[in-house]
This record gives sequence, structure tokens and C-alpha cells, in this order.
Amino acid sequence: MLNQSFFSENRSKLRNLLSNDSLMVLTANALLQKKSDEAYEFIQDSNFWYLTGLDLPQAWLVMDSQNEWLVLADHSNYQDIFEGQYNFAQISQISGINHILNYRQGLELLKDLGHKFKKIGLIKTNQSYDQQSGFWLNPASLNLQEIIMSLKLPLTQFNLNELLSGLRQIKSDEEVLAIQKAIDITEEAFLRIDHNLQNYKNENQLQADINDVFCRQASRHAFNPIVASGRNAVLPHYTVNNQPIKPNDLIVVDIGAEYNHYAADLSRTFSAVPIKGLKKAVYESVLEIHDQAIDILKPGLSYHDLEQRVFNLIFEALIRLKILTKRDKSLVKNYYPHAVSHFLGLDVHDVGNYNQTLKPGMIITIEPGFYLEKNGFGVRIEDDVLITANDCRLLSHYPYNLG
Repeated sequence: MLNQSFFSENRSKLRNLLSNDSLMVLTANALLQKKSDEAYEFIQDSNFWYLTGLDLPQAWLVMDSQNEWLVLADHSNYQDIFEGQYNFAQISQISGINHILNYRQGLELLKDLGHKFKKIGLIKTNQSYDQQSGFWLNPASLNLQEIIMSLKLPLTQFNLNELLSGLRQIKSDEEVLAIQKAIDITEEAFLRIDHNLQNYKNENQLQADINDVFCRQASRHAFNPIVASGRNAVLPHYTVNNQPIKPNDLIVVDIGAEYNHYAADLSRTFSAVPIKGLKKAVYESVLEIHDQAIDILKPGLSYHDLEQRVFNLIFEALIRLKILTKRDKSLVKNYYPHAVSHFLGLDVHDVGNYNQTLKPGMIITIEPGFYLEKNGFGVRIEDDVLITANDCRLLSHYPYNLG
């Protein structure tokens, strides 16, 4: 589906954005220790994969406006024996890069090029810990910056983020097909859930069925799955997924398969029994808002306008449902704390410029939800949408039947 020409073309697009006096270096992710002599499952940096198609840790892509090189991390004898040696022919065949260097040769290359150019592009970061998300960042980018600094090259650094984000936010036909396949696998998992809904006694049983569907399709999770029953669903990013399911619980399932590195991101709210009362009213309101949001999607609509219009719909629904008893928009965040949309692609929250208008080729999510802590339940409905030349195309089609 995505072959050498895809990665070569992506590099060509980026190279065309580089000035003749610019050099760029991009690093793959590093392996991270899990325990003892075992690493966590390796997940490649999305920018590096977008330009090379390679799942190699700690490699570098070096490019100027005319040339490209791949620098590989040194392998220990242990790695050669237990994991296998580098297959240079295969690396070149996948990526389309013919100049492959070892680490020492890569450093010499940078020293040489550093005196021929004026600027160097990197994915720049100045932190090792993300305070908002509460996790440590992969150290590869920061390590590369430190190596570049240690070489004392007379180069002005600039950030590649904006250039790569601009390229990645517009999806090619091949990328749309990969995302569509990820969506199809995800919807197959929803179908399995629906068939077995009466039998689940615990959230982990439901997740086991999702895992099975994904594994059988040679897919993995694009993000930690959310299987939130009852009161757990008032947390939009609940991922414990091991609590008992009560007979009358609403169950918010927010999952996405990853296929060929591209993500799906879908949510459905399930119930093993027919719903009524406030639950029914809230569910119908969320579905109505979801449909209205999709109806307004078209090229030229700004993200700000989309979010504001959906926010107003949610505000009016909360008033109508008597969940809000006074017209104070500052209270909406207590029941709806997240945005209605984000870019989708190699990352589930993909790169893109949220200060611009929607353009053909962008894929975004639509995901309104209500989270009622006082009432002990939540509802979310989420689909993936491609912006087309004139309007939009819904990529996910799993039914919204409930109970």
C-alpha cells in the first residue's frame, strides 16, 4: 500500500521546502528500557517513518536540497546474534536511500557538511518531561541536539516541525486507504462487542475481544484503549479497563486500530439493556450534536469556528436537558472538557495547524460527549471524517444503535 515511492516523494516534498543553504537531520526514536535487559515495544517516530518507512531505532536521516543519507546506530555483538544484523539491501529497498553510513561515518559527514551550509533543521525540543501529560519524552531528539552542539558547527538551527506538519496534515490517496483499513478493523471490533455485549461481566473481557480482533488483522492499538463502564466513563481518558460491568451501565468504548502506522479513532457508547430517562435524552443529544457537526464540515471552515459552533450546540443542549440551570458558559467544561475535533493520521492526535481553515485531504475526528459525574455516566460518539474538495466524507459508518 505504501511503498518506496511514497517515502521518496515525501522526502522530495520536504527537500523542496529547504533553501539551498540548509541542511536537515532527523532522528528515529530510541529504545527505552522496560526492565533488566528488555526494552519496551519499539514505536517509531512518526516524522522519521513518514520520510523513510523504516522501523529502526536511533537512526538519522540527513538531507540537503540535493542529497540524502541514512546513518545507522552501532549494533553490539549481542544485538547481531539475538536480533539479527542490519539488512542493508532491505533498508535501501524500503526507503529508497542508497547512501547508508555507520555512526562514526555519520559524525564525519555532519562535520563536513556543517562547513558548507548556513542553517540546520532539527525537530527541536527543550524539555525531557511533559508536565501536562505527565510522561518522559523519548530522549532521541534531545540527544541529537546535544550531539550537534558538541560538534560546534557554525550553523543556525531552525525547527522542522512546521514544515513537516504542513506536509503531513494533507493526506495522499495511499494514506487515506491506510486509515480506512484501520477504521474497518476498528469497526469489526465494535461488531464483536455488540455480539457479546450480554456476556461481559468486566471491562477487561470486552478489551480482550478488541485485542483479538486487532491481532488477527495484523494490527495494534493506535492508543491505549478506553473501555469505561458506568461512572468510569466520566473520565474521558480512563484506561484502567478492569472494573466490573453492571447490567444497566453505559459503556464508552474509545478505540483505534493502527494499520501500516496509520491510526483510526472511533468511539461508541454501548448498553446491554434499553436505555431510558436522562441516559436516553443525553445520548440522543450527543448524537444530534455529532450529526450537526459533520453537516457543517467543508473546506474553508476554520477550526475555531467549528469548535465554537459545536460548543454553542452543547451549551444549549445542557440547558435544554436541565443539566445546566443557568446560562453560564463557563460551566460547560464541567460536562464537556475536551475539543470536538483533532487531526488524525500517523498519530492519533496528529500534527496540523489548528489556526487555519480546513483543506481537502485533511482527516479529522468529530467527538462530542457529555460526562455527568453527579449522575454517574458518560456518553461519547466519535467518527473520522475526510475533508473533500466541496464538503466532507464520513470514513466510519458503524451504527449508533443503543440498547
